[in-house]
Amino acid sequence: MKRADFMKHGNFEDLEPEVREWINQIRNVSEALFLHMVDFVDKGVQCESDYIRIYPRPWVGEKNFLFTFFKEIKSPEVDKVTCAIPENYIDLLLSMNGAHIYSMELFGIASRIGQANLIDHSKFQARDICYSNERLKRQYGLSDDYTYFAVRPYSFTENVGYFFDSAGNISARLKNGSVVGKWSTLEQFFQEELEKSKSYEKEQNRLHSH
Repeated sequence: MKRADFMKHGNFEDLEPEVREWINQIRNVSEALFLHMVDFVDKGVQCESDYIRIYPRPWVGEKNFLFTFFKEIKSPEVDKVTCAIPENYIDLLLSMNGAHIYSMELFGIASRIGQANLIDHSKFQARDICYSNERLKRQYGLSDDYTYFAVRPYSFTENVGYFFDSAGNISARLKNGSVVGKWSTLEQFFQEELEKSKSYEKEQNRLHSH
């Protein structure tokens, strides 16, 4: 997709064709996620070459948006990753390479540079899934059978992490070991947790009436 640096307001069908096509790719991942997105496109959509953002919120931050979706990863890039990623999450990455959705972060495969293969922090991109599993997952005390793929605030002082197990099931876990949610599919996960993430934004007064 070529760079399309603009802010568009209107219904989904009023958006530029390339933007609708990109959003429809995400529909392949989750109908629930798609419906949350299109519910807010009338608030404004900004499309860049590597990401699309929906609903600017200057009362939260100068460059804050309710949703940010990063452009899909290509299959050759998936083959280069240094960590194990479940097939059902690879399918998601092939439609969007991570996202910020309400208060939730979905991890992606970050661009890396140099012989040391370091994450390119000069680029705006999703949190790296391999770094998250190699460095951050240990906070939850889980084995290599679990893949850490997303996180969101659980309370004002604590985050909840989301994990795939070796069978492809999803669980929500706190750092004290408590399991606070279980799902067998990504669609079930999105249906429940996006509503909770949306409610959290409302509680923090970061989501105006819609």
